[in-house]
Amino acid sequence: MKRLKKNITLLFTIFMFTLLTSCTSEEGGINDYINNNTTPTNSYEKLHEDVELPFTGDLAQLYEFLWLDNRDRGWERDIVYFAQSILRNHPLLNPQANHRLTRGNSSYRTLLNLALARNEIPITGTDDYDIEALRVYFICRVNALILDIPERSDYEIKYGIAEISALLADLHTSVMIAPVDIFPFRFIALYDGIYCISAPIELEKILYRRLISINGIEVDEIIERFSRVVSHENEYRLRHRVAHIYLSYGCMLRYIDVATPTGTTVFTFSYCDYETICVEVMPLYIGSLPNIESVFYYHEIATIQHCFADTTLMHLHYSKDFWFYYFADCNMVYARIRSFERFHATEGDLFEAINEFNETVNNLTQYEKVGVVIIDLRGNPGGQEWHLNPALLDSDKVGTIYVLVDGASVSASIVAASTLRHSRTGVYVVGEPAGQPESFFAFGGSGRSLPISGLRFRISNSLFSISDCDYIALKPDILIFRTINDIIYSHDPVLEALK
Repeated sequence: MKRLKKNITLLFTIFMFTLLTSCTSEEGGINDYINNNTTPTNSYEKLHEDVELPFTGDLAQLYEFLWLDNRDRGWERDIVYFAQSILRNHPLLNPQANHRLTRGNSSYRTLLNLALARNEIPITGTDDYDIEALRVYFICRVNALILDIPERSDYEIKYGIAEISALLADLHTSVMIAPVDIFPFRFIALYDGIYCISAPIELEKILYRRLISINGIEVDEIIERFSRVVSHENEYRLRHRVAHIYLSYGCMLRYIDVATPTGTTVFTFSYCDYETICVEVMPLYIGSLPNIESVFYYHEIATIQHCFADTTLMHLHYSKDFWFYYFADCNMVYARIRSFERFHATEGDLFEAINEFNETVNNLTQYEKVGVVIIDLRGNPGGQEWHLNPALLDSDKVGTIYVLVDGASVSASIVAASTLRHSRTGVYVVGEPAGQPESFFAFGGSGRSLPISGLRFRISNSLFSISDCDYIALKPDILIFRTINDIIYSHDPVLEALK
């Protein structure tokens, strides 16, 4: 089939990257991370040497479709729609799309540098050059996927779209892809490795063991491969998502060339101090089953897993998004917030719990100063903005406030932690580095769907920034990591350190 040739655009692309390669990167801040993690190269060369560009990125130009086959044409429509939506709306590729954005904002520059570094694009320090460089590289990658459509399966195209969204180093710009099949394991990411916390009963011996490799590929290399497909700003969020979700996805492990298309997959775990244990497993087909638990039931696989519920304080009332308790003996309020997803509710259990919390804090501070307030945001994926009780911002009414975070704390939980930290003295962030920096791109709404496949996606359209920062994660004032022994023996080192 004849492919369209866009020689002028191709020459412009080569020229842009030749020009940028000769430019000098600015120093300091985020570039410390860049210099330690990337080697500047001509990113265009990583694409097809003779790439032809049917998609020019010109939003005013009518797109001329390349493929005639119904299936291929459908995916081409979806890819073009997705790419045009990002070029039209994302702050990195179209800063003028949102009047609240200014390219002179240092937080915007930090996030732009992060995206450039992620794609190994040389940094000039000049906004116009760097934004255009990222835009050109984005268009090249879109074209590479369009040209590959006939050679890819449907799920390979879906993950190709996910790779395009991951180019922007923005957690909120992402694609939601349901798995085709899963492996019967669940994992947790800790500072010293990834550990198994759920497995079939016949493989009980691997429970709480550290994962070393899959099919001989070491865990660090697997995480690096996932980084091309999973939207993220920093390694803490990436490790959490990979361990919690994607290491169990057979189709995704195949896409990054870890699992084999057929046959068993070998998972290798540490066993005792110097020994390893290998297990060979087949993925379980999900089909139309509603959840992972039903997959195990359908395949008649009994699992043994760590039960977090009712083990530590943060896991009490595991099904509730919000709950709190006042410890009168030490004049301390502990508030556990698992999610902000429904925080604008005007009725129901969550609405009543928030009102009860505000009423309790107001009543307590009416007569005496509350000594300590602990707000536990660990594992909180965000949601809607939390309107803080004004008493929390008054140091005459509330003493020390500890905000607990970890690598799974993102979005609205970063907003809450950052707002408290910068609104008054006596607020300390405690735990592990969070899954996002204090400045990040955000989106409003519930996401959108591609017109043909129905694949769900989100695109950021605004910049959130409480303070200027040049670090890729919200850093705790008090750094405390959990270990696998803490998990096994239901010990919470973070709360223990705050007693």
